[in-house]
Amino acid sequence: MKRLAELGAEVSASLEEARTRGDAMSRVRAKIVAREVPHLRATRHRRRAYPNLRLGAAAALALAAAIALTAFFAWPHKPLEAQGVEAESPPSLSFIVGEGSHELPGATGAFIAAPEAAETRVQFSDGSTLRLAPDARLRVAEVARNGARVLVESGTVHVSVVHRDDTRWSVAAGPFEVQVTGTQFDVVYDPASSSLAVRMTEGSVVVHGCGLLGAEGRRLTTGEQLEVSCKDKTSSASAPDTSPDDTATPDGEQTRSKASTPSTVRPAEPSPSAQPTVRTSKSERIDTSRSVVDLARKGSHAEAMTAAEANGFDTTCAALSGPELLLLGDAARYAGRFDRATEALEIARRRFAGSDAAATAAFELGRIAMDVRRELTVAGDHFETYLRERPTGSLAREALGRAIEARSRAGDSARAERLAVRYLAAYPDGPHAKLARKLSSADPDPRTP
Repeated sequence: MKRLAELGAEVSASLEEARTRGDAMSRVRAKIVAREVPHLRATRHRRRAYPNLRLGAAAALALAAAIALTAFFAWPHKPLEAQGVEAESPPSLSFIVGEGSHELPGATGAFIAAPEAAETRVQFSDGSTLRLAPDARLRVAEVARNGARVLVESGTVHVSVVHRDDTRWSVAAGPFEVQVTGTQFDVVYDPASSSLAVRMTEGSVVVHGCGLLGAEGRRLTTGEQLEVSCKDKTSSASAPDTSPDDTATPDGEQTRSKASTPSTVRPAEPSPSAQPTVRTSKSERIDTSRSVVDLARKGSHAEAMTAAEANGFDTTCAALSGPELLLLGDAARYAGRFDRATEALEIARRRFAGSDAAATAAFELGRIAMDVRRELTVAGDHFETYLRERPTGSLAREALGRAIEARSRAGDSARAERLAVRYLAAYPDGPHAKLARKLSSADPDPRTP
């Protein structure tokens, strides 16, 4: 109110000054008019009042504007969010795959594979990193402004997440999930045995999965290790040895007189499941198939398989679309049911031949044949099937690289070389480029002196 009073005083002074100037001008005009002919005096008299009116109107407008501005800035304002106006959201994280001249922009959902003899780094814009050990494979499934969700397909991955107040990261591997806020650890996943190992370097994580770690999961801190196997229904953890029996060597290194003893974690008792009900209605069978899809999307892989088999696996597959069959195949793989995964993928190829889903099913069949069953020739056939059906598809680079691996390891060097030449022509800096150059005599590495 004090500021408003000051503005009012300033406006009053301006008005008085304007009025004084107006009176002076009026007196001057009166003298001029007195010398003019009489018939012009009336006209000049009417015009004489106009300048004062204009000055008064301008002053009134200035006063109104001053009052409005004072009220606007003095009145308490709500933040934009409270007014229903959303502030611009911070951008999601981005990431780069590879290092140096081999760096490539990362794509959400794309497969990232480390070659057989070298590591591969994934660098995120927040400073977090993933380092894939040789032959490890993963996907960055989702990214947000404060974290990401990573799916480890197989192998060993070193995870280093930069901690912030709202950091939200998760690393999934088959039926397992590791919740991360800011830490460093190694995760090792073997899809054939559906087993997971987590080795902590620093920080803490919470591991869930398989119903073996309790409803709230198992918390691990610096130095602890955890090994879990869904197939064997076993779980064991070991803590760092902090006993006083450690002695220092002259080099300052620690030697232990006894090894730390793993403490066995007792598996949680499985909750009793209701007996499956026999379905006779077609609409009921479709509803059950929908629930299978919902469970798979939520990551409840074992539950999805239980529901699919209770409903009849063939019946469930018959009610699903091509993309849903791929989802069911993923759930079966993550649950360690590779027989069911193969069945779902083969149904997708038969029912939806020529579609994107059928081509992706061929790629997934190749992965099962190569990573789980070690059937290299069969794997190569599946990968090349994908390439024939989708030569420029989203999985083409990975399919071509894995086809080279499969043919080379199966001893089919001539075919591996032809694929290697093709790979170098399309992806000279791809993750399999080093292997391709090794196999291809027609395209030596130009960076080698």
